[in-house]
Amino acid sequence: MSNQKTSPQTLRETIATDLYISAKRVGFRATVATALFDPGFFTVLVYRVAHRLDKKGWPRLAKLIWRFNVFQSGCYMHLYANVGHSLLLPHPVAVLFGEGAIIGDRVTLYQNVSLGRGMSDGRYPTIEDDAVICPNTVIIGGVIVGKHALVGAGSIVTKDVPPYAIVAGNPARVLRIRAAPEET
Repeated sequence: MSNQKTSPQTLRETIATDLYISAKRVGFRATVATALFDPGFFTVLVYRVAHRLDKKGWPRLAKLIWRFNVFQSGCYMHLYANVGHSLLLPHPVAVLFGEGAIIGDRVTLYQNVSLGRGMSDGRYPTIEDDAVICPNTVIIGGVIVGKHALVGAGSIVTKDVPPYAIVAGNPARVLRIRAAPEET
């Protein structure tokens, strides 16, 4: 995962990439329209602001804003999780991930996705760049979901998912591995 190298450095750049992934356009009117009418973008925006305030030494204000976000969106994204840029939450209700979760760049999480700590290892999942996690999915423990992976709806993932794989089921199993595009 390349969070440190390719991720935007400023809050403004990060929000701009989140806006683009949600609205597919930029500018003041796009920002206002997306913030007002796209609950996923608004949820990510408020999370980013709270996360930045916490890093800048305003933990109480950050927690207050974060709690408001959890209350209004129904989405529990821990302030200390490592979240890359361009996070897309098409339907943010009941998305949950804890403090140790690592989420790469351009990841899509649909409603009711849980990234939970494992009982035996105490670790959280890592979701690598460009992965898509479909609704009602539970990913538990120190699992790594590879780049460009697709996790089908209602899956329970307890083992690593290879890059470019499509997995589904309870427990999740690999249905197919797509060919990686050739780099030019």
